[in-house]
Amino acid sequence: MADGFNSAIVSSSNLVFPDGVEIKELANMVEFNNVFRQDILDALHMGEVLVDFVKADGTKRKMRCTLTNIPADKLPTGNGPANDTPTKINVFDLDKQAWRSFSLDRVSRVEWVWTNGDGETFITTLEADDLLP
Repeated sequence: MADGFNSAIVSSSNLVFPDGVEIKELANMVEFNNVFRQDILDALHMGEVLVDFVKADGTKRKMRCTLTNIPADKLPTGNGPANDTPTKINVFDLDKQAWRSFSLDRVSRVEWVWTNGDGETFITTLEADDLLP
């Protein structure tokens, strides 16, 4: 049998992929990623966000990043490739003063500070392990 999504095993009640993930679980994971991604994007558009993730080379990294108040000389020109995908987010790294990206499936924690309409300040923390469906 071939590897990947083309080789699903059909049972009487569920569609099961070779790694044992049922289609219902897969749909829940996709929905989780969409919500998790949107929460992160909303926070990035509000201000500074601290993201803990594992880089592609396996090293752990903490990045202070944003999608707002970016220096004019660092704004995208539209000449480069659009690297944002459903599983990857491009951000402006506040410490390196350069554009970086991270994959959602490698994020372990996201934290940001926000203020409500009454001027009260809150810290929101999302732990990926606690949010998995």
